[in-house]
Amino acid sequence: MLSLPDTNRKIGRRDAVLMSVLYSSGARVQEICDLTLNDVAFCSDTKLRLVGKGFKARIIVIPDNCARLLKSYVDSENSYRVAGTSRLKPVFSSQTHEKMSISCVEELVKKYV
Repeated sequence: MLSLPDTNRKIGRRDAVLMSVLYSSGARVQEICDLTLNDVAFCSDTKLRLVGKGFKARIIVIPDNCARLLKSYVDSENSYRVAGTSRLKPVFSSQTHEKMSISCVEELVKKYV
């Protein structure tokens, strides 16, 4: 399923990275929707700070292959964002550059299933 999106297109690349992060992290969809650049730490082990139900935060480590995809995606997305963009912006945004909703992610996954 992770190889289905057309990664030559911007949306396909986002879809592939989003599904990879969902699968690798075991995160809830809402946690991925709320994920910001501040919540990602690219170190020897890439860590995500996920905020779940009841605003409880947990730190998880994602596999290296997923971390490389995410790093590449974040770097390419930030290349066209306005200088000084807040690190509080969502990592994954909709086509209108807004925070993705749960239903948007559900439709994205359904499309590839």
